[in-house]
Amino acid sequence: MKKIKLFLAGLATFITVVVLSGCGTQNQSNKRTLNLMQTSELTTLDNTNQATLPEFNTLTNISEGLYRLNSNDQPAPAMATKLVKPTDNGKKYVFHIRKNAKWSNGDPVKAEDFEFAWKRAMNPANNPVYTYIFSGIKNADAIMANKKSYKTLGIRATGDRTLVITLDHPMTYFNKLIAMPVFMPKDKSFVTKVGVKKYGTNAKNTVSNGAFKITKWTGTNDSYQLVRNPYYWDKKSIKLDRINYKTVKDPNTAHNLFQSDKLDDATISGVTAKSLQKNKDLKRVPKAWTYYLQVNQKSGQPLANQKLREAISLVINRNELTKKVLSDGSEPASSFVSPKTSVDPITGRDFSQETSTSVEPNLQKAKRLWNQGRKEAKISGTLKLSIIGDDQDVTRNVAQFV
Repeated sequence: MKKIKLFLAGLATFITVVVLSGCGTQNQSNKRTLNLMQTSELTTLDNTNQATLPEFNTLTNISEGLYRLNSNDQPAPAMATKLVKPTDNGKKYVFHIRKNAKWSNGDPVKAEDFEFAWKRAMNPANNPVYTYIFSGIKNADAIMANKKSYKTLGIRATGDRTLVITLDHPMTYFNKLIAMPVFMPKDKSFVTKVGVKKYGTNAKNTVSNGAFKITKWTGTNDSYQLVRNPYYWDKKSIKLDRINYKTVKDPNTAHNLFQSDKLDDATISGVTAKSLQKNKDLKRVPKAWTYYLQVNQKSGQPLANQKLREAISLVINRNELTKKVLSDGSEPASSFVSPKTSVDPITGRDFSQETSTSVEPNLQKAKRLWNQGRKEAKISGTLKLSIIGDDQDVTRNVAQFV
């Protein structure tokens, strides 16, 4: 039986994504295939620049870092032979790479592949997305501020299979942190061969060290396949033969494809989700996603003024947004951090409660702040603001509401 799942995420409201889930497809050749959708196009498989959900989903299926997260969201050995306990008062980690770890082109996975990838992800010249995540590694902050040389960085391959990481200070969460895609390695010799600008731009210019490898991706098409990586170290544990991904932005189209057995998993929202609210197979599964408006605060821009920003926030009715526009079980967020994501180690309280800044709509206060902000910013006449977003149906609906 197919089941409908409701995935709970966050927006500056908690957004819920309704997912219709079936059982994978058995084709005529009896291959085990899963047909999935992405809500936007895949644009890169260079984890230095990875920023979207399709990129995250694909990278976690084709690549592995030192660790991977198990079913309980806890780090488990992947490229590393074991979970490492730090020495030197919690500041030194020594990882050993598996002897049978290989890339999909047959190259061995080396410690230098990690050093190479991590340094690339820190270098501003590569337009990295998550540079801040390396903070805490010895001298990383100073290097990113151009105050020290990369030679002083606490990331060092001391042999083909030994990687030594030194921290500025103990980080009890470090083992879990490095399971993130940004900490995945890159085949240094392959990247050097194809060129750093071409790496990860299509299937031909991508290699992987995970369970699958990507095929039929040109870099611009809206569908592609993941097939088994014959060199994967743990291939005996992989049950699927292939994963077919297709970009579907419209919830109604996703629903129709699911109904016609062309998708085993379909993400829907809005009117389509609302029509399924009474379905007995509907389930809600929490997801720690936070959606928010990111405003241009550069000097000289209108929204550099705090009062104008606050006024905009005060006119957005988040309850109405979640109930009437999203209509999928989403809830207004009371914090930038989603509930049940992290706990204060001292108080034991959910961190989202400790940072709660819930905003209720207040039109009178918004009008007062707006007028004050206009005067402070020396704005006269009509002020025109633009909202930029992707072309997903749910994004358009939210933008129109705002």
